[in-house]
Amino acid sequence: MSEWVKDETPICTESFELALNYGLPKILAKYVGRNKNLSKEGVSDFLSKSISQLHDPFLLDGMHHAVQKVSDHIAAESKIMIFGDFDVDGVTGASILYWGLRKAGHKGKPNVYIPNRFTEGHGLNIEAIDKFHGQGIKLIVTADCGMGNHVEVDHARSLGIDVVVTDHHMAKNDLLTADAVINPRLGNYPFEHLSGAGVAYKFIQALLSSRFGEESEEYKSTMESCIDYVAIGTVSDVMPLIGENRVLVDWGLKNMANSRLPFIQKYWSTKLRNIDLNEPFTAEHIGFQMAPRINAASRLESGQHAFDFLTSVRVEDVIEKGRYLDFLNSERKSRLAALKESTKLTKYYVQDKRVLIVNSQSTEKGLFGLLASHFLEAEDGLVAALVLGDDPSG
Repeated sequence: MSEWVKDETPICTESFELALNYGLPKILAKYVGRNKNLSKEGVSDFLSKSISQLHDPFLLDGMHHAVQKVSDHIAAESKIMIFGDFDVDGVTGASILYWGLRKAGHKGKPNVYIPNRFTEGHGLNIEAIDKFHGQGIKLIVTADCGMGNHVEVDHARSLGIDVVVTDHHMAKNDLLTADAVINPRLGNYPFEHLSGAGVAYKFIQALLSSRFGEESEEYKSTMESCIDYVAIGTVSDVMPLIGENRVLVDWGLKNMANSRLPFIQKYWSTKLRNIDLNEPFTAEHIGFQMAPRINAASRLESGQHAFDFLTSVRVEDVIEKGRYLDFLNSERKSRLAALKESTKLTKYYVQDKRVLIVNSQSTEKGLFGLLASHFLEAEDGLVAALVLGDDPSG
């Protein structure tokens, strides 16, 4: 049995009282007061979560060039392809780019491509780029992917396709030959922990402010609507809720109660919370209800199902696609449960039993990450778990 250990860290009286003035319970105010990394001003920023704390998107390296490149393609009425990763962060980032490019003046609907987890994996691939070339695509804008795709970017450019990368991952060689790379972990941007959706949001913010100004209806309406996607992507990708992320997620959660996005307004608003009690949306709604449903699409079939749900406008379509995601999520649960109980599972412990390798003898690749997490949580002392499966190609 563990014993309660009293925290003897001195409390900063000013920080403690400031936290109380913001309405925090005494126990949380004491926690804030003991945080040595927060100055009085830092405490105020941490608790206020003011939009004024957000940084200028043009502080991101490559942003000016990215905005100019995309604006040129919009003016030329070029065919543009949005290439988003298949996880929650990727499809929410792609959704932001989709609405943002439409508001920016792109003629018609931008093309969107969500790669298949099983046959294509993460990031750009040569086959998809060749397909885009055949369709007359002149610009690819990525969401939550692209870093490390040096060969693929070079191939696209050799075909006359420009590439703008928006991502938050890092690769061994960070200096892509893309026309522009927007990544908060490159250069001197003040906050490096943005999600892929957060980076896409920053790009659209810069694009619309450049084209129409921050007082325009195009800018204001898009920034307000798309903040919901940012909150979902940021929480789902388990990004630290500090700095800009804390502000963006707080804004997004508050906005969801009156969201104009049909997938929230017409489906999740009543399905995922008690609307009669005016229950607010919380990070728990995202982490335990929204994210599993969105991820179920790519784990079992295709992330395109999730993107279609997130961007559908007609109520009938939203309901139909939402119900299908519910079905896939139920399937995901039952199939994962069966996989956990399978008699075919073979375990191998290495490094003094701190690392577990599991041969699942299964083709359920989309569930392997969840199965690995299950073993990490279930077995004390493990530092890593790797799940292997059968290759259906033989």
